[in-house]
Amino acid sequence: MPCMAFATDALPGPTPEDLVQNALLAAVPRWSRIRERPEPYLRRVMVNAHISRWRRYRGRERLSDALPEVAAAASGVSREESLDLLAALQRLTPRQRAVIVLRYYAGCSEREIAESLQIATGTVKSTASDGIRRLRELLGDWDAEPADRQPSSR
Repeated sequence: MPCMAFATDALPGPTPEDLVQNALLAAVPRWSRIRERPEPYLRRVMVNAHISRWRRYRGRERLSDALPEVAAAASGVSREESLDLLAALQRLTPRQRAVIVLRYYAGCSEREIAESLQIATGTVKSTASDGIRRLRELLGDWDAEPADRQPSSR
């Protein structure tokens, strides 16, 4: 299931393993109906579970004994930039966040996203456009060098 990679540390909430495990458990009783194409159903279950958890815990601080692993150093993005991006993603609507992560992080096609979220392909396109516009507003001059970067209006 190539497009299920969106269940990563890119967003706060349940671990990717928890999302996948719960989705597979939910699929068992429905397997006869989804057998031919289980991916859209499984993605929808994972997105719904993540949104529910996010709504339940948003605004609450989560304490941890361990520092988070950050793969940003390997990509040339600073830790501060990664944290800014994560904070900006959290400020998007749940649908915008799901579309952006599925499209640009997981590499899903617009058709796959539309099937997973049970929305029209045009809605995927407009939601992605709105989400990218909102991220640009939140992040300010993201492409500039750090010394030249304008502070974002938060």
